[in-house]
Amino acid sequence: MSTIHSISDKPLAADYTVWGNSRPVKEKNVSLILLNRGARLDKAALLSRRFFQHFDSVISVEPPGSSPEIYELMKNSGRFRFLIPQRELTPGEQIDLAAALLTEDWFYVLWNDQILDKEMTPPVSVSEDDAPVIFVPFLKDLREQSPIPTMMVPVISRRKLKVNACGSGESGGRTFYPFDFTGCYHRESFLAAGGFDNSFQNPFWQLLDFGARLLMFGKTIRLNPYFLVHYDTEIEPHRECFDSDYLLFVLKNQFVRKKKGRFYIPYLSVIRYFIRSSGRDWGQIITECRRAIRLTEEYQPMYKMTLSEGVESWGSSPK
Repeated sequence: MSTIHSISDKPLAADYTVWGNSRPVKEKNVSLILLNRGARLDKAALLSRRFFQHFDSVISVEPPGSSPEIYELMKNSGRFRFLIPQRELTPGEQIDLAAALLTEDWFYVLWNDQILDKEMTPPVSVSEDDAPVIFVPFLKDLREQSPIPTMMVPVISRRKLKVNACGSGESGGRTFYPFDFTGCYHRESFLAAGGFDNSFQNPFWQLLDFGARLLMFGKTIRLNPYFLVHYDTEIEPHRECFDSDYLLFVLKNQFVRKKKGRFYIPYLSVIRYFIRSSGRDWGQIITECRRAIRLTEEYQPMYKMTLSEGVESWGSSPK
């Protein structure tokens, strides 16, 4: 057992414990982060699924509190590790923490209610020019009757960002964010972009924040036809609501402007954020504003465009 108290790329969101082999054999250069939700499934049966053999290592992010069955499972396989946080984490936080433990260049993210029917072969290397940070799969529902519309196309209407869900689209087509966090991630590019922001509690806005940031950084997320996943339970859609997470999304992304080659958040926008956040704790609002401004400066070299510029050029960008 080892307890991790820090993460190199971001401040640690929560203390957690890792059980299992800490030095997996690196043969295929690809690993899996397994997220868990819903009713507790038979862990032994879950981890016996044949598709796990495609990965050098598997990190299963467990609910808070250890399970006695984990100790028995550890005896039977050196391929699995179990990450046990001390509190409930958002999906993005779980992925961030697990990704920091990996050494492989690529990692898949799947849920315990998904079946990997066909895995893609990750590229040997990733170039800096329009190289996808994430490949997303064709997703099928429980009955496998038709693909789930997972191609997300951003549009700005009346100064508000909206995302329209389309069909699975063409091979190599772009999507704004990975539907349900599912995909094959390039680890170095993912961490270099900051991963998922643990300030968001609503997974919907956590996903949109990540997609907006990648778009502004000139990075892409693309569909891969050789990557097929289906659900073995009914899908629960992420909750979209215009709460404080929405306001934080606007502050971090839609308020970013460009002037003379530099990206920044105008002071007038900060004042607007204060006004729109009326009724909330002032100290928290100030902290959020300072952090958004600091992150814009910190990632200055990575910005290529504002969010509005990225959305406006979406249709004319390379497919």
